[in-house]
Amino acid sequence: MNACKSIADNISAHSKVFYPFDLEYYESIKHYAATSTIFSVCSVEPNNAADVAIIIKIIRQGQVQFAIKGGGHAMNPGFSSTTGIHIAMRRFDTITYHPNNQTVDVGPGLVWDDVYRALAPYNVTVIGGRFSSVGVAGLILGGGYSWKSNQFGLSIDNVFEYEDGILGMDLVVFYDAPVAPDGIFKEFTDLHPIGILHSRSLLSIVQCTPGFLTDNLRGHIEAHDKNAKEALIKLAQQAKPIEMKGNNIAFFGLTSTGESTMLDSLLGEKKAATDVGETTLEVTPYSGRNFVLWDIPSRNDEVSYMSMQYISFFKGLTRRLIFL
Repeated sequence: MNACKSIADNISAHSKVFYPFDLEYYESIKHYAATSTIFSVCSVEPNNAADVAIIIKIIRQGQVQFAIKGGGHAMNPGFSSTTGIHIAMRRFDTITYHPNNQTVDVGPGLVWDDVYRALAPYNVTVIGGRFSSVGVAGLILGGGYSWKSNQFGLSIDNVFEYEDGILGMDLVVFYDAPVAPDGIFKEFTDLHPIGILHSRSLLSIVQCTPGFLTDNLRGHIEAHDKNAKEALIKLAQQAKPIEMKGNNIAFFGLTSTGESTMLDSLLGEKKAATDVGETTLEVTPYSGRNFVLWDIPSRNDEVSYMSMQYISFFKGLTRRLIFL
């Protein structure tokens, strides 16, 4: 908490620090996949390269655990989330189209839907994520498969230039495409303990047929979501409740939202495993006085619930507590 306060006292007014229960806190830490979201002591949103360097200096001096999130691409807890200080890059949200050389500046705090939406009026696109709600930075640095990768390669193959902060050194360096990505990571490893592609990536533009983004891709995604919703409703209507004796109360929720901790509190003793990340791996009953408490593995996507057995169990419960 002291490090969070120190950061808040030293960064510019354009950057912000959010704490749990602040209105913007959850938006700051959330990811495309809720499995990756962990509640941090605070979430810091830098607005410029100088503030990024200040934040990292304070973290290094205090030896504080931290994580960095671009637009939210990772699916595993601890990859870009932490119980320490969370750094969210969402204020780096530049999208600048350059028709003269067919490139676009893209900030690392964006998700691909932001980029596609901005480029759609020009009838062009980039080699970006197939799921438009994932983060830009994580997908690019991981390679990045696109709908057009068979023709144009991976997302990272289509980056002309990175603007990078060598953090804690107060330097901003521009890397041309021939240097990236191997040269970038080698320099980070050999010379500097920490590096963030913090400001922008200059991506090449590819032409697309009129309406490709709005009519084809978006239409396909919307149709898929509608079909999945209808299938789940039909499954729920057909599923019959499992017969369960007595009062049966189950705890559902996202990863690390306190289901097992609450269960232990109600039982008056520590029985359920508690820790950061996935700890409950199977449906587990705990008997109390005249009731049974069920600890349910965290489910962070709709597909996990789409089984007849799971829905029958859900319908057979006396009460359901859902943690968000």
